[in-house]
Amino acid sequence: MLVLAGIVKLGFILDFLSKSVVTGFVFGLAISIAVSQAPKLFGVPGEAEHH
Repeated sequence: MLVLAGIVKLGFILDFLSKSVVTGFVFGLAISIAVSQAPKLFGVPGEAEHH
């Protein structure tokens, strides 16, 4: 998906967003992934996929 976005030159969309907005989005995405992987990492049963 990222390769396709690079080929189509969609990087200009990032110019409309401030650096702090992009940083917050990436940080939130990282936290979401970490929380969803925590039950697998610690070997405890997790709940269903509800965010």
